[in-house]
Amino acid sequence: MDNNLKTITINKIDDYLAGRISKRETSDWAIVVMKQKNFAVDEMVLEDAITALCGLHDDDDRWATAQDDLIYLKNCLLG
Repeated sequence: MDNNLKTITINKIDDYLAGRISKRETSDWAIVVMKQKNFAVDEMVLEDAITALCGLHDDDDRWATAQDDLIYLKNCLLG
């Protein structure tokens, strides 16, 4: 697993949940990663977490990824 990307993803989730970065900033970062990264089989949780962050792109909160889901994915990444 790409440990650097894993750490960055955990930090992005933390920053978003703490209000240090916006939904748009978070999703823009995640979308760039998804365009550039080919995930390995052992990176499924990492891919799921970044995909969830992509879902924050919409200003309509009905379509945003739930905070509980982000916390769960972060905890999965932490092991």
